[in-house]
Amino acid sequence: MYVKISRLSRIWLGFSLCFVMLYASFVPNAIGYAAQTSADCPGTQASRLIIGSFAVVTPGAPNNVRGGPSTKAEIVTQVYPGETVYVLDHPTCAESYAWWPVKTLSGFKGWTAESSATSYFLAPTSSAIEKFSLVPGAGNVRANYKGASFTFPATLGAIVEAKTVFEVRRQPDSLSDDYPQHIEFALGGINPNNLYNTATLDIYKTAAIVAHGTDTATFESFRQLLSAHPDVAGGEPISVYPSVHAGQIIVARMGYLPFQAGSGIRFVTHYAQSVEPLTGDRLIYTYLGLTDDGKNYVIAQIPVKTPILIGNEAQMPDLNEPQITTLYTAYVKQTDAKLNKAKASDFVPNLDDLDKLVNSLSIQ
Repeated sequence: MYVKISRLSRIWLGFSLCFVMLYASFVPNAIGYAAQTSADCPGTQASRLIIGSFAVVTPGAPNNVRGGPSTKAEIVTQVYPGETVYVLDHPTCAESYAWWPVKTLSGFKGWTAESSATSYFLAPTSSAIEKFSLVPGAGNVRANYKGASFTFPATLGAIVEAKTVFEVRRQPDSLSDDYPQHIEFALGGINPNNLYNTATLDIYKTAAIVAHGTDTATFESFRQLLSAHPDVAGGEPISVYPSVHAGQIIVARMGYLPFQAGSGIRFVTHYAQSVEPLTGDRLIYTYLGLTDDGKNYVIAQIPVKTPILIGNEAQMPDLNEPQITTLYTAYVKQTDAKLNKAKASDFVPNLDDLDKLVNSLSIQ
């Protein structure tokens, strides 16, 4: 029996979902970049951070993000243990610290220290990034990283970034992420101007999920669902691993979809933390899959847009209505129906292109 998730009850604190803004740039194919400081700063530990990637605050005190590379500069915000920042550029050495320019997930920019002479305050969350780009005249990008490969249609963008994401353990009293080591493809690359606007395809070893131990019930519920292979025409919510800290409100266009030596299920969803209008600019194409040998788990989350829902917010029931729960449930069903009746080409990116990407996936 698999776990069904109520559309209105799974409204959790925090929000860690990625959205998409695919963008194109032509760069040499399959280049790894691990740009770091050219020299370690005096009085600090050896620098380990990677420009264009994320870093996590280590256990202990929160990190101050300041307006400049100095302990005298104004504190812009604080980032707590287990939370991540995006590394924007090279560091500056000052006051026996290596100050890195960063951007927080909440959008603040500033400088924060990587380490002192004895301790690290920030740690890299991943390996160096490999880039795969569109070869002039080709119709797609072929990404191949650590035995996982797929075809990325040129209609979706011109670049894919791949990396190994290191294991993260959630810190006590924190909303930070929690997951085992895995590989991740950023489809279209990471957009540093809006860190949530990244489409991703992640591949986990199932043994690593089990060994990690956190939220394995969600993974097991999906494995049972795929094994039972029930009719999914009703579009019931599906447990997603790693868990998303929001309610799965819409579940449309659900169906089974194979990939090379594997199979899974895809759907278009909308996540929310409250009762809110359902619009065409916050939809997520989601794919969950397993290789036939059961050794690898796949999750792709690719936000899409559609004009089909233009004006849909006007159909949102008044929150002051005494029967708001019943009315909102009907509103959700009506929205589901609109999406199910739409053509694949009514979405951007085209859903057929996204299905082809999944079909082409191979994992060795």
